[in-house]
Amino acid sequence: MLEKACFLKASEAIAAKIRDAEERAFQSGIPEWARVLVRCLDAAGCSVITTNYDTVLERLVFVELQNWTPNLYTVPLTNAYGRWGVAILGGEQAETFHLFKLHGSINWFYTGSNDIPQPIYYVPVSESSPSKELEKAGNVVSDLVPLIVPPVVNKTQWSGRNSLLVRIWADAHRELSDADEIYVLGYSFPETDLAIRSLISSACGRKPQVVHPVNLVVDDDTIELYRRIFPRCSVGQAYQGSSAIADFVCDLSQRFQNHLNS
Repeated sequence: MLEKACFLKASEAIAAKIRDAEERAFQSGIPEWARVLVRCLDAAGCSVITTNYDTVLERLVFVELQNWTPNLYTVPLTNAYGRWGVAILGGEQAETFHLFKLHGSINWFYTGSNDIPQPIYYVPVSESSPSKELEKAGNVVSDLVPLIVPPVVNKTQWSGRNSLLVRIWADAHRELSDADEIYVLGYSFPETDLAIRSLISSACGRKPQVVHPVNLVVDDDTIELYRRIFPRCSVGQAYQGSSAIADFVCDLSQRFQNHLNS
């Protein structure tokens, strides 16, 4: 019980740190490549699989595309404002890219217990200021904690009992299996993350696929690592250095130039 209490406190502390970092990032201005990136993702209607907890993409989608948070998620999360009887108005789901958050998110909340099936509540991202957003949510989520799956070897003790998280992983597996091209942005596949490695090795290589590394350093060791992790896949264009993501977005925008101009 003591370990569980410490973990829940740590989850709240991690979420607070991430919110603060997001706030400072958006206050400093949105770089043009970030705006172009979400427009390209929207035009491609592709899938984004992330192990991060932040809501940067959700904010960019709201600011740049005026698209609402639930349109990105593929699982039926519950709007937190509905807990207090607030009317939730909706309509036909808008088409855009899909976001699979394997480890939870700072705007996802639950009771803190994994002993029984329960809903995952989300707070819609509608501000460029995370702190204002949380303040607006107020008591709606005051009795809940952020759903953050910790970076441990065995993640199933936190996520394995939650059917929605299990579904997110299953959906991510399907998307990886169906993909023709895979871009890996800023992830170095640590040896301790056995779950991610297992996900990729079981999903990829069932058909010809090309994997593109996008990272600060892409050397011979990186290429060899990719060949081991992505079985039967070929390694394509590599983007590296401080401008790796901006260079990747530039190439991506060329592919979808007609969609971006329309």
